[in-house]
Amino acid sequence: MDLLVALDPLQQADSATVWAGVSALAAVVTTLVAIFSLNQIRKDSRDAIRPVVVAELRDEPLVTATATLVVRNVGRSVARDVVIYFDPPLPEVNSAQEGLVHPINRRYADPIPTLTPGMRLDNVWRFRGDADERHMAVPADRVVATATYEDTRGRTYEDRYVLATDVFESGTYPEPGGTDQAAMGKRTAKALEAIARTLAR
Repeated sequence: MDLLVALDPLQQADSATVWAGVSALAAVVTTLVAIFSLNQIRKDSRDAIRPVVVAELRDEPLVTATATLVVRNVGRSVARDVVIYFDPPLPEVNSAQEGLVHPINRRYADPIPTLTPGMRLDNVWRFRGDADERHMAVPADRVVATATYEDTRGRTYEDRYVLATDVFESGTYPEPGGTDQAAMGKRTAKALEAIARTLAR
């Protein structure tokens, strides 16, 4: 025989109140999760199309053991009011003693109005030479380059990069071999290809 238990009206009311509270809490949590997900999607979308200004050192293809400073926009939109500064600061030199440092200081003395996607700015940073040549190089082995800039909607960004010239100083490079006509022809072809790539930047 089945037993039927009758609930007190107050108990029924309390139970209904509890379930209503649980339902309301679940609705709030669902709404918060939806808002968070939507905000994350918007952020990811902005990050996907934002400008990204990087500063890095690269090998110069035509000169052995030469480090070139490359500042470029690898993002998908225009970077505005780009400011590049260095820590420690590069030494101040006049144009008569400009070497490699003066053109870099001159280029980044003022904000760069626009840096379009794919645009790059090159400056020779250091090359490995004898004692008379080393005065033309940026003296510090490691310099932090900081890039601050805005996108087209006025959002600001700041990125830092360590320029480690000691990495290049420790490099080894093969010497070209062969002096016959075929070997010279191959080296000439490679040099012309490197020149073409450099001019296409």
